[in-house]
Amino acid sequence: MEFILLILKVILIVFLIVLGLILLTIGIVLFVPIRYELSGSIGDAWKLSIKGRLTYLLSIVKVSFSYEEEQFDLKLFLFGFEKKIKKEDTDEAIETVEAKEDTGIVFHEKNTSQLPEQEAGNDQEPTVIYEATVQPENTSHEERTLHEKNPSEEKKKSKVKKEKSKIDFAFWKQQLTDEHNKSVVRKIWSELCYLLKHFKFRKIVTDLVFATGDPATTGQALGILCVIPTLYRYNFKITPDFEADDAYIKGTFFFAGKVRLIHIVVTFLRLIFDKEVRLVGKRILGLLEQ
Repeated sequence: MEFILLILKVILIVFLIVLGLILLTIGIVLFVPIRYELSGSIGDAWKLSIKGRLTYLLSIVKVSFSYEEEQFDLKLFLFGFEKKIKKEDTDEAIETVEAKEDTGIVFHEKNTSQLPEQEAGNDQEPTVIYEATVQPENTSHEERTLHEKNPSEEKKKSKVKKEKSKIDFAFWKQQLTDEHNKSVVRKIWSELCYLLKHFKFRKIVTDLVFATGDPATTGQALGILCVIPTLYRYNFKITPDFEADDAYIKGTFFFAGKVRLIHIVVTFLRLIFDKEVRLVGKRILGLLEQ
């Protein structure tokens, strides 16, 4: 009897340890914030340079990215080990395929495992030879006309697309202005405000100079910025240029904040367990499937 109780006690301890580890993992994932930083500069001719990073669990997991001179670079760090993600190989492969398509050359794979020169008892892997063939151009007038686009058909297609977009716009406008759906729209809007409240920037540092090309509109833009009380909480510095003839923005900026996944889960559960939201969602999906 004592042996059975000892086994049950061990099983109970192991179960509690596993349950505690699961709850600890869930708590870490939901409550430990993901911190983000974004910095950059805007130069002449709207030349943009951006650098940013995401850190999680005391930088155990870190993602850094940069955009400079129209090149995007992404790096992943896990326990300090870097894994750089490049797109150079993909771009080269795309360029090669495009070059082949332009020349009209098609490569065919030919298996030479059954060639008479190969010995029967040879265990070597069969060699593969690629044969290139050039696709002949369509010289027939009738064949060329088959691929030519009919202007009247293009006009009909564009007209149908415009009518379809108008119908979609009218459909969404009707759904949003419906009395029964207004309460659902208000609930979704309140949840979005809830997320923005928790995901907002914790730190903003800017040193910008801007102009709209017209002194009057530059002054109006500055007046709009001055009546935003949220900007006074941060080190937000922006200087207007009333003498510039062209519109531009120059300077540096820095943003930082944090995100907790628990807020997203709470918003998702609120919307899922709301009966009106579920009914409206099902009705809209049913109309879209028709």
